[in-house]
Amino acid sequence: MGPADPRRRPGPGRLRRRDRRALPHSRIRSSGGTPIEDDIAAVAERALLDDGHQGAAHRLTGPEAIPKAGQVEAIGRAVGRELQFVEVPPDQAGPELFPFVPPHMVTDLLKAFEATVGVQPEITDAAERITGTPARSFARWAADHADHFRH
Repeated sequence: MGPADPRRRPGPGRLRRRDRRALPHSRIRSSGGTPIEDDIAAVAERALLDDGHQGAAHRLTGPEAIPKAGQVEAIGRAVGRELQFVEVPPDQAGPELFPFVPPHMVTDLLKAFEATVGVQPEITDAAERITGTPARSFARWAADHADHFRH
């Protein structure tokens, strides 16, 4: 992993010496349970190789919707450290919390987050129906990617 590798960039995904993660809108649940890249790849493989997927739009989600604080806890378990989620009031959330988002888009991003507070996310069984294997959980994803958070 060289210096240009995106996993080396400082940002919200890297756990450094601090064990706190600040984000606005902690009550947001990942919309529809974020699908894991391995599940997306497995569905794509089946869609390309099996009949019956022509023109289909499969709505993929993870198996559960987890609040942001729960995602931080799962990452903490994966890396063997207790992490603390700190909610930042949206009016105090600035570009430093979203280093990979162009600064002029942060306000719109925060508005989009706010619009999902209290909305029940959609959870589908599409990945399991198509692949025959249940969708992977966020906790499994965190465990599989723990080294990415350590470096």
